Amino acid sequence: MFEDLGASIPGDYCAHTCDSSPDSCPPTGTPGLAMCIVVLDMGGDPTHCAVLCDPQLRDPGCPPETSCKDVPDLQPPVGVCTAP
Repeated sequence: MFEDLGASIPGDYCAHTCDSSPDSCPPTGTPGLAMCIVVLDMGGDPTHCAVLCDPQLRDPGCPPETSCKDVPDLQPPVGVCTAP
């Protein structure tokens, strides 16, 4: 369960650690964009990557064996790729 964006999102999630450098998240090999955005300590800096996607697209660009889950209340619609 992915709960780091303030919402419960179904699916499994495994993330690389990251830092503030722009290339600290590995490329996904897909259109999904890996970004250092996951904060594990409230008030702290992001420490883990997440693959962002557009849940409204037919092919949201997630890596194989994952799907795009909508993150509620974010505009424009944003999703996170998680394993089913």
